[in-house]
Amino acid sequence: MWSSEMDVIFDLTAGHVQLLNAYWSLIADGNGSFPVVMVGGVLEANKKWDIGKEVAACIQKTYPKASPIRPKVEPAVGAALLAWNSLMKETSRLS
Repeated sequence: MWSSEMDVIFDLTAGHVQLLNAYWSLIADGNGSFPVVMVGGVLEANKKWDIGKEVAACIQKTYPKASPIRPKVEPAVGAALLAWNSLMKETSRLS
């Protein structure tokens, strides 16, 4: 791997680790696993290199209980599906 590629991985991972440190401090026992949703075009793989895979590996090395997730749909679609499922549950509960 090239030095510049390692710099990119380090920079992206450092940002995620800062967020995880803040999140981790909110977990009472510190022993539970937690999801890390990885979104953004910069994390998408190209033909030569899957940078998202590298960032996920660095995150898991620092936080073994982390579960990196790479969504299969756009965030707006995920939000719409979540709202729809919530509406359907509420509707069935009221019927």
